[in-house]
Amino acid sequence: MAYPFPALDGSAPKTQKFNDTPEFGIDPTKRYTATMDTSMGQMVIALDAVNAPNTVNNFVFLAGYHYYDGIIFHRIINGFVCQGGDPGGTGTGGPGYRFNDEPVKTRYQIGSLAMANAGPNTNGSQFFLISGPSGVGLPPQYPRVVSMRGTCAAFWIPSGSSRSTPSTSWCAVRNCRCFRASATTRAP
Repeated sequence: MAYPFPALDGSAPKTQKFNDTPEFGIDPTKRYTATMDTSMGQMVIALDAVNAPNTVNNFVFLAGYHYYDGIIFHRIINGFVCQGGDPGGTGTGGPGYRFNDEPVKTRYQIGSLAMANAGPNTNGSQFFLISGPSGVGLPPQYPRVVSMRGTCAAFWIPSGSSRSTPSTSWCAVRNCRCFRASATTRAP
């Protein structure tokens, strides 16, 4: 039995471990937007429910349970990607379930956000943001959740550095909320 889908009004309790996959709770004919407030500014994310309905459902589900609130971006590599979504901040955690891939048919762009995984059909909660030209060259095998507008440039670290171990001094998510518009969806 699937885990109940939360209300989008923010009333669900913060939950970071689930005993089952989420029930399907989005309407793929509607537009969904996520707002992620971080320590470096706000990102507004257009969710692509047309091309990745299960991936968007998962992202909205986790945001509805405040899963992403308080996490850090545990991996930041200049000109490539910024990765987050692990509540432990190590890059090894997840929600307690996995779901199947919904591969993209187009190339990533700077600002694309996609699910990070450890191989085919191992998606959970971790995601990455394409933050530079090296990330654009990734093969489009990872499910693309969204295209993002906002503080992509804020995920910069000093020249000559790379970030692959957690630190609370790096970008942290304060809260992540998803909203549904009444209009019919269009792919971002």
